[in-house]
Amino acid sequence: MIISMLALLVGCAPSTDLDDTADTSTEADADTDADTDTDTDADSDADSDADADPQTIALATTTNYSVGALTSFDMGSRNATDLADIASDSAVIVEGDYAIQIGRFGFDYVRLYTLGDWSDPLEFSLAEGANPQDAHFCGDNLFISQYGLDTIAVYSATGNPVGSVDLSSYADADGSPEPAAMLSDGDRLFVALQVLDTTDFSSAGPGQIVEIDCDSQTVTQDWEVGVNPKIQAHPDVPGLIFVRTGLFGSPDGALSLLDTADGSMEEVVKESDIGGDIAGFVLASSGRALLHVYTPSYASQLYCVDGAGQGMTQLGGDLPYSSGPWMNDRDEAWLSVSDDWQTEEADGGVMIIDVEVCQDLTGENLVPSTLGVSDIAFY
Repeated sequence: MIISMLALLVGCAPSTDLDDTADTSTEADADTDADTDTDTDADSDADSDADADPQTIALATTTNYSVGALTSFDMGSRNATDLADIASDSAVIVEGDYAIQIGRFGFDYVRLYTLGDWSDPLEFSLAEGANPQDAHFCGDNLFISQYGLDTIAVYSATGNPVGSVDLSSYADADGSPEPAAMLSDGDRLFVALQVLDTTDFSSAGPGQIVEIDCDSQTVTQDWEVGVNPKIQAHPDVPGLIFVRTGLFGSPDGALSLLDTADGSMEEVVKESDIGGDIAGFVLASSGRALLHVYTPSYASQLYCVDGAGQGMTQLGGDLPYSSGPWMNDRDEAWLSVSDDWQTEEADGGVMIIDVEVCQDLTGENLVPSTLGVSDIAFY
């Protein structure tokens, strides 16, 4: 059960180098659950460090699926500012002094912005059909997962190709193992291979998590984890990875915890136990958690999980179709809430949840932006 498992995890002392981008895969073109939201997964917990400055900005990719913008939200005032035009299918990762913006399906490019300077990014193109999903610096190089190809691209910080990681042995009949979200850990990367048939986004085999040595640019370990995996780092414990499995629209997966030290994997909660798809999950510093679930009618539900093991409670009622959550260093979970296509009564915007006290901080007044939010990173 999720309650007892999370209670167990709370006792671990915080100290991790694993960066979660969250799970920044796009469901339609990258997470390939045949829907159109951006999950990013990653999903995406805040990359908080006890020695880092407190986060003040939420940097988002926003879109109406025709055009896109890089948008910043001041976390104090919650005012949104559009910074640059970007691809309509994009994701963003913040690492060090850089914002990495990737143009996904049909765009196939990477931009490196220096944080605070949005006028003159370094931009370089990837191979046609690359459909990049995630990007991380490891050593001096930038590693980029490419959903449409059977390699991880490796580029220098100046945008020059300097190698690749061969994933062809994991590919299915469509020629790619569908590498999606990545996590960084020192001189290693962990990559989720979703192994889907991209003609209909059905399973072409069990998904894999592979470990990559960044110096040699080779795969050094792998773990079979189930269908269509999405990954995010445990925020407090090195070497632990949360893995969400299952195809979209079918409660066939689970949220599990992979220990990369010994290869063990324990289920935290099954989708069949909650009657829907586990669309997102974040864990606060106290051990309290927030689950995002898609119902069979494609509505979103949020559940607060008590880290002490006392229960799981739904927060509010059904929401319009949403994506996220993404967690900042204030233990706030940000979710993108779409227009309600069923009733046409709700406006889209960002919903903010205080995970520690299980409280909606926005209520009916969602945080507005010009375009809908598809991915968020904090700094």
